[in-house]
Amino acid sequence: MRHLTTILLALLLSAAPAMAQSADEAFEPMLTDFGRLYNALKNSRGLSESDRPAVRALLDQVDAFTAKWPDHVGGTALGLQLSKWLGDTDQVAVFYDRIAELRPTDASIAISRLRHREATADLSEAELIADYEALQRRFPKSPTVASGLAGLLKAQARYQEAIAALRALELDANTSSQEMYDLADCLFAEHEFEEASELANQLAEANVSDFRLRSNVDRLKTFAAEYVDLWAQEQELRAREQELDDLPRVEVRTAKGVIVVELFENEAPNTVANYISLAESDFYKGTKFHRFEPDFMIQGGDPLSKEGATGVPGTGDPGYFIPDEHGQDNHRVHFRDSVAMAKTSKVNSGGCQFYFNHRPTPWLNGQHTVFGRVIDGHEIARNLRRDDEILAVTVIRKRDHPYEPSTLPK
Repeated sequence: MRHLTTILLALLLSAAPAMAQSADEAFEPMLTDFGRLYNALKNSRGLSESDRPAVRALLDQVDAFTAKWPDHVGGTALGLQLSKWLGDTDQVAVFYDRIAELRPTDASIAISRLRHREATADLSEAELIADYEALQRRFPKSPTVASGLAGLLKAQARYQEAIAALRALELDANTSSQEMYDLADCLFAEHEFEEASELANQLAEANVSDFRLRSNVDRLKTFAAEYVDLWAQEQELRAREQELDDLPRVEVRTAKGVIVVELFENEAPNTVANYISLAESDFYKGTKFHRFEPDFMIQGGDPLSKEGATGVPGTGDPGYFIPDEHGQDNHRVHFRDSVAMAKTSKVNSGGCQFYFNHRPTPWLNGQHTVFGRVIDGHEIARNLRRDDEILAVTVIRKRDHPYEPSTLPK
């Protein structure tokens, strides 16, 4: 059985002290009956079919009461809880609307109302984010609202917006450790490694009792410190590449727009040769992005994802494998917008599938070959979702030599 929430229990017990005596007198016996019913259901560990008539009868009394005294918060809260027990989602929404009107400055009620809407309505990602944004405008200092909004934005790789939502709070490592961790994680995703490291260190020294959060903090602390140096090295490397300006490039044309990828031929020459060879043979035309992982990446390029193909998308290959290149001393690591070769856990099992990273992924370094990075169309890459089609991969620049990859038999 779903027990009373702290919010609803407080409303039921407080009622409205300024209400007329007649309303209080009418409400008191219903509250007493509710208490008996609550204890009986708690002891029986749930609501059975035989209990429903008693709950329904009490709700009928509440409906009559709230029709006569619509401003009575206790009666409205009572109706809400009874409707929850009966699983009447429409009536729950009605009672939530009433309470929200009666207590417009109570953030906890507004959040509960939104979560009910989230759980019962068929909302798009955009609609849900808009609801949370509206709620944050009303309650800009609410950690629960900011965390909820940031979580939705993170899932769409909209890290800068998530950072803005969390920065609206007055964060403290001891009293708002989860929100501070979320901020540090978003900063890490946006390559703000030094600030992410600083926040992670503050959290590591704080009194974080939650074991899972503590583990996440320790992990982020290690990764952020490591990436401060890795990012400095990467920036130096990119500056040299920009000065030479001779790396191969491709355009990945998708249903949502064009993404330009620069290929790391210096560190992953065979993987790049393979990718260019497949692109020039129109191998990728009509394939789809078959795997989307929120707050992580989008993966595509499998021939089994084409319209009319038989087989499971994600298990296909070009008829051969290519050697891994992630074990080289100069291998590139995963940053936001890195492009890497997908493979199984087996050695040398990559072939054609690739993924766009939405955030740095340290746990994949040395496990997958990073062979390029997005240099234009960043937002398009982050907005790709499962079943979005690759219209073509076109080579727009390459060096003056054949691109013939070394391959391995299946």
